[in-house]
Amino acid sequence: MAKRRSGLRRGRAGRSGSLLAAFAVLLAIGACVWLGPPNPGQVAAVFSKPTPAPPSSAEAAAPDVSAILLPERGWYLVISDGQTVAALDTLVAAEIVRDRYGELAAIEPLSTERITLRVTATKAQLDALQEGAKALHETFDLIGQITHLDVAGAKAAARQSAVSLRELCGTLETALRGTENPVVRGLAGLVGSCQEAMADLQGDPAPERAQRKLAGLALQYQAYTAFLSGEGR
Repeated sequence: MAKRRSGLRRGRAGRSGSLLAAFAVLLAIGACVWLGPPNPGQVAAVFSKPTPAPPSSAEAAAPDVSAILLPERGWYLVISDGQTVAALDTLVAAEIVRDRYGELAAIEPLSTERITLRVTATKAQLDALQEGAKALHETFDLIGQITHLDVAGAKAAARQSAVSLRELCGTLETALRGTENPVVRGLAGLVGSCQEAMADLQGDPAPERAQRKLAGLALQYQAYTAFLSGEGR
């Protein structure tokens, strides 16, 4: 009987230890949610987790601190039947597109503020993130240009961009392996969305399709910058 009680005590102790461990995990998750997103202009993305591959001599050096610029952007969105169907650079262009969707269609401005991310990372990570930020705005501009090209030219431009963005996505994934920082992961995710949009447009670069793709990317970008500025808390 004494042995049985001893075994029961050990079983309860084991279960108590498991419950305490689970409770600690829940507390950690709750803390991450409670902390919320970072503030604009002073964001520090610290890459503390090593990548599986051994670092090169250049990457083994002390982490660098650099600024990644997200310039202000502005579009005019065309809304039809509750759906965002186009994003245009000027109000005149938006009014022309709106007329195609009927008098019930609406125009709404969408803008983002200039944000500077101050990032602490290895040189390889900084280079990849800076290339990612640059690629975002190049893609936004290119989609706008595609709407004015002939079909062959638009397909060629979309195909070339899709290949370049796919390579950049691979570079970002390698550089950020082991990192779960929401700021840098959000930036990498936006580059991935750009790659998907251009890959889709290389098959069908019709102006209406391109304008809809740009509208989707513009909304994602605005949501990301709102997260950085704390509006998403």
